[in-house]
Amino acid sequence: MKQLTKAEEQIMHILWDNGPQFLRELLDNMPVPKPHQNTVATILKILTEKEFVTVNVFGRQHQYAAAISKEDYSKKTMKQMVKGYFEGSFTNVVSFMVKENNLSIEELEALLHQIKSQQKNSRMLTYLIQMIACSGVLYAYYHCFLRNEKFHQYNRFYLLSAMLLSLVLPLIKIPVHLAPDHNASSIIYAFAGTNETITVVSSSHNSHFSLVYFIYAIPVIIALIRLALSILHIVRIKNASSVDTSGTVRLMYTSHPDAPFSFFNWLFWNTNIDKDSVEGRYMLQHELYHIRSKHSFDLVFLELILAVCWFNPFFYLYRKEIKTIQEFLADKNASASSNAAAYAEILLLRAMGVKHQRVVNPFFHHQIKRRIFMLTSSKKPACAWLRKLAAVP
Repeated sequence: MKQLTKAEEQIMHILWDNGPQFLRELLDNMPVPKPHQNTVATILKILTEKEFVTVNVFGRQHQYAAAISKEDYSKKTMKQMVKGYFEGSFTNVVSFMVKENNLSIEELEALLHQIKSQQKNSRMLTYLIQMIACSGVLYAYYHCFLRNEKFHQYNRFYLLSAMLLSLVLPLIKIPVHLAPDHNASSIIYAFAGTNETITVVSSSHNSHFSLVYFIYAIPVIIALIRLALSILHIVRIKNASSVDTSGTVRLMYTSHPDAPFSFFNWLFWNTNIDKDSVEGRYMLQHELYHIRSKHSFDLVFLELILAVCWFNPFFYLYRKEIKTIQEFLADKNASASSNAAAYAEILLLRAMGVKHQRVVNPFFHHQIKRRIFMLTSSKKPACAWLRKLAAVP
């Protein structure tokens, strides 16, 4: 990049600070004693030839605008200065400034704090990108090779493990030794020459990142409040129900339309359904399996992960699939000692228009088509162990 003279740099600073200017406006913004109009016009012509300034024509008027930003010019000028006078080493620059008392210990500590803050924010952004990419790759494998297979218990633990791996793998760092890099882009301060004194001008983006963190926190708080309200709603249903303790399972009799459903070791049973009927026995076995398999832990874990990682679109797909797999497992257990077709018929007849809480395991779950397919399908995937092992690499 071509260097600017002092007069050229003065005009560029006016354009940087005030935006596009007509010649008369430029003269008004220049300090006293003001140069002649022809002198300023000549300098603007030179800046245009150097491609520092662009010209917009409005009739007989010319408007001048900076073609390069102040930040870009500062970075490139700094790099050329360091290369020409300090052997390309930013360490030599800082050392020189400390020796000449142009940089105090307090200013040096402030710069070091800025560099660490910048690196921390950069690492956070890199982690988030890697986490989303990792979760996407692991889900893509599941969707292509495991989703429609009948090893449901394996799929359940695969998806839960994939979510954890997506969070952990980007944190693992493999040490790689590289030559020191003195690239100017890795430094967040710029040097500007003013007479014979070198000063340090720092550029901080802390306020921008504070705003980003604030925006991130809003959905997190909303999601946690929704989770707490859902659990509170379940507790209210429990308090309004009559309780029958049978072993480790607490049976709650309620008229709530969401019942039957389970939450940890609480089984909420609709008083309008006879437990001794064929339909009632199916539902009871279904919900008891959810309790024995601790499926509520999965659901709460999913909601907490989604609250913190609400920006990751793949985690919503994980939640949907894990909840569906839980239903596959409970359906398989409930229909194990009877006719799967009869059980599927009950699902189809009773599942219309049912709504439920996110953190419970309701009998009338959605994804009815897939549940019936899994119940009635006798397909045993060929080389199933190969599909499972393929996920290891």
